[in-house]
Amino acid sequence: MLTTQGVSAALSAVGLESAEPIVVRANGVRRCRPDVEIAVYFTCLAALDNAAEHAGPAEVSVSLSDSDRALNFTVHDSGSGFDAARASNGSGIANMRDRIAAVGGSLSVDSAPGHGTRVHGSAPDPWLDAAA
Repeated sequence: MLTTQGVSAALSAVGLESAEPIVVRANGVRRCRPDVEIAVYFTCLAALDNAAEHAGPAEVSVSLSDSDRALNFTVHDSGSGFDAARASNGSGIANMRDRIAAVGGSLSVDSAPGHGTRVHGSAPDPWLDAAA
């Protein structure tokens, strides 16, 4: 589905098929270059896996939006969170950052105990016509 319908449709399908409800907001997001769609999709999946493993019972959402300059995404959970100042960046977060950096983007992870976790990323100039 990722290759044929894009990152919005693929993440929406993940949300519908998940054992726990995941709200996906991605209306009107344009198709991007395949490398960007792959990077964003797998980064969001990693963040969703982290939420399922570490957040405890929580509401989870994925938001995709685009602007003239970037594709933005956020995975947010209302779970237990963690103290970002005391936590070491494990390989999961490092892999997410590397994946988005490979397409020229950036990734941030914000969390605090009792306040959930927010993974936010942005990929600049991701549009199919930008490669032309």
